[in-house]
Amino acid sequence: MLENAVIHTRTHQVLIMGDFNYPEIDYKAEVVAAVDKDFSTLFFHKTQELCLFQHITDITRVRKNQTPTTLDYVFTDEENVIESVYYEDPLSKSDHVVLTWKLLLSTRRIDSAHVKYNYYKGDYDSIRDTLQMIDWKDKWTGWTVDEMWTDFMDILRNLVSLYVPLKDETKRRKSTFTKQTRKMIKKRSNAWQKYCQNRSGRNFNMYKKIRNEVNYAIRKEEDQNRKRILRGFNRSPKRFYGYIRNMQAVKDNLTSLRKDDGELTTNDQETADLLSTYFKEVYTVEDLSNIPVTAEQDFNWNDADLHFDEETVMKVLQKLNPDKFPGPDDVHPLVLKEGADVLAEPLAMIFQQSFSTGTLPADWKSANVVPIFKKGDRTDKANYRPVSLTSVPCKIMESIIKERLTAFLKSNDLL
Repeated sequence: MLENAVIHTRTHQVLIMGDFNYPEIDYKAEVVAAVDKDFSTLFFHKTQELCLFQHITDITRVRKNQTPTTLDYVFTDEENVIESVYYEDPLSKSDHVVLTWKLLLSTRRIDSAHVKYNYYKGDYDSIRDTLQMIDWKDKWTGWTVDEMWTDFMDILRNLVSLYVPLKDETKRRKSTFTKQTRKMIKKRSNAWQKYCQNRSGRNFNMYKKIRNEVNYAIRKEEDQNRKRILRGFNRSPKRFYGYIRNMQAVKDNLTSLRKDDGELTTNDQETADLLSTYFKEVYTVEDLSNIPVTAEQDFNWNDADLHFDEETVMKVLQKLNPDKFPGPDDVHPLVLKEGADVLAEPLAMIFQQSFSTGTLPADWKSANVVPIFKKGDRTDKANYRPVSLTSVPCKIMESIIKERLTAFLKSNDLL
């Protein structure tokens, strides 16, 4: 029955609730205190197999001289459709608590003012041709690292705006059905119209035959489409999670958080400030007072020996993952990868100037901090963790320094 409710009803959302009477199951710890063939164990594994989320984590039944248990469950096929669960007083003489929850059927779409480029459709040949004509050494003679970086970013942003198209957010998806299946659907519609005009058994049987053929064809195409999508996820977690987000009826948007006084935030700025304050409070401050001191030894390390040559920078650029997000400077990894042969020179010069002078461009000192929801009440700030998106060029420079430093430590048996 559970499987029929989830798979065969073909609904967009699933909500199953009731008193299931399986005290042996602990969904919070994901364990079952019963043998493998017990009904409670089989039920638990079936809910896992069907990818159902169980939202009740506290006790729901209390009776004198008996151990409090969780017998009532609420299942959904999407974790984020239930925002909060409340455990209220039992009604009359019942020994079960009253469960109430907030069911999200949809969320407000948040329109971003940020310009979104379709980097996968960019004309990178034209970008490379333009960059190839620039004499970076002559242009940047006597410049500071901030001046070099600002000029580099102005040129790159201008080229991206010229040769990379904007994303079309309103573009409608084409039908996934083949021409043959669409013809069969039209034929089914005509058969139904014919039956409506003359309700004979022969016409109805003809309609049923065509309907079954159409259903089989659609299921076959959907199965082929799923296999094609799964093949596309190979080594691309971003595409997989993007697909899962698109499949969700309720999107993972952060709108309001509960403040210390119990009130909800009323705008994005208030929500951002609340998260910023909370993340600062829980940030781990390292204890620098107990750093071990070792005897000084001369290992012949000289900062001046570290050079950022074009070849090394180009190799790192060519290995970039184009599916990663850019940092606050909006330098997309795909742009750097596609233009590796012409971007290696200016970036190597910026890296060398930064390392030699001990200064960093302002963009490299900032980060876009994104709150990622973990689980629980979505209005609770403690249920979010921060993820920082930093400058991709800065991380490239860091990786080169790390490689050289690691090699030096290994060569001197220090690592």
